[in-house]
Amino acid sequence: LNCPYSQDALSMDQVWVTQIIKPTLAEDLRTSFEPHRLAKLYAIASQKLWEDATQCTQHGPP
Repeated sequence: LNCPYSQDALSMDQVWVTQIIKPTLAEDLRTSFEPHRLAKLYAIASQKLWEDATQCTQHGPP
């Protein structure tokens, strides 16, 4: 049982540790087929775009 990759193997007393990955907002809202979910996604995306545009120093007339 001696191999060069033994440090990567699990022994009998070790357990796998699961990693929880938070889904993106679009993936979370797409899982439902309800029509209001897409409207909610659009509203959140529009607000994010508005906030980014107002914080930009180059936003405005020349």
